[in-house]
Amino acid sequence: MNGASHRIRVFEHQQLRVGDVVEGVLFTSQHLDALQAFAKRHFTPYFSLIPEGVRFAQYVGALQVGNLTIEILPKTDADSQTMQAVLLDMLRLCQMLPRQPTPADLHAQRLTLPELFVGQWLESLEQLLLRGLVQGYQRKEAARLSLKGQLRWSQQLRNQARGLPQFITIAEERTTVHRYKQILYAALNRLQALPLSPAQSYKMQHLLFQWPPLPPIKQLPHANQLHFDRHTQHYKQPVQDALLLLQQLQPGVRGGAHPALAMLFDMNRLFETYIFRQLQQAAPEGVNRHPNRLFWQDRYLRPDLLLQLPNGRRIVLDIKWKHLQRLAPNMHDLRQLFTYHQYFNATHSALVYPRVASLSDPDPISFYPVPGSSNVYTMQILFADIVKNGALNKALGQELLERLLLHSF
Repeated sequence: MNGASHRIRVFEHQQLRVGDVVEGVLFTSQHLDALQAFAKRHFTPYFSLIPEGVRFAQYVGALQVGNLTIEILPKTDADSQTMQAVLLDMLRLCQMLPRQPTPADLHAQRLTLPELFVGQWLESLEQLLLRGLVQGYQRKEAARLSLKGQLRWSQQLRNQARGLPQFITIAEERTTVHRYKQILYAALNRLQALPLSPAQSYKMQHLLFQWPPLPPIKQLPHANQLHFDRHTQHYKQPVQDALLLLQQLQPGVRGGAHPALAMLFDMNRLFETYIFRQLQQAAPEGVNRHPNRLFWQDRYLRPDLLLQLPNGRRIVLDIKWKHLQRLAPNMHDLRQLFTYHQYFNATHSALVYPRVASLSDPDPISFYPVPGSSNVYTMQILFADIVKNGALNKALGQELLERLLLHSF
């Protein structure tokens, strides 16, 4: 970022008020105005407005507001610098980034998600230019000296009556205007509202100079409305990224003086996805995510994970991004697990939480038997160490599997 740009690191659920100074950066009323405008446009769940400030939710990542970038990190026992690298690595492994960062990107720990996203998007536009931009076609009615396209008989008969030799036809003609190129060009123009680094700003201006000027888009399409064939498949990711930029970089209050760009992810989903991918790596044939059973009318039961052991036994796992401070799980979660036992024919279950407050895994505890039933169901609490030796714990799946097998026979 340029010299006028600043960065604040906070943790999920933290409050930020006007006048707060974080890591030497002042959070101003202008920054709050931009966040309020962003919330009004997007009805965002990322944060809630409080008097003279905001309270962040369970979303992590980065939010760029004008010249301020707010990095929102998962709340663990690790420091903010460690968690920045851990978060980026976790997003990469869970394939939740719009684009996967290169090793050089991951090495640059001072790189924010918006910087990473914009930098890679600009690089993808450079590649499109090198490959040659796709041409569009439009139907055009014209007088032609040779027969091409569909003949317009009424106009043709009038021409013949006047002795004119031209054919009046409607035909497809090449044009520089193409819908995908329009979307990319519009996003490039809109990107000028963000305070980019000198290198990214130069690259953006260079692309604008090389890009053919195109008419504005009348209505922004949804990503699902776009169809790519073998000639335009390489446009898919750049166009989807451009739509994300256009949807977020809308002109705000006060002439859009403080645009905002969010690259945020639900920590509940991220934690569940990470546990799933780790267990999938440790037991590739035995992990099923979100299996379902019909429960009542058209409603289904869907546990987070169902683990199938080689001996035929099943374990149901419920993944909770909750900071458990004592060994007392929520009663609703216990009822849910007990129901899963019966519908998924599982004799063992586990609640998986991130490890905080140095809590250790307790021994499994059996549910009291249902009167008249001989089935015995046991449940255990597992604490997952996301960070190990100052980095993302990439052996977590094997660790969890070993602890589950210890008590599931």
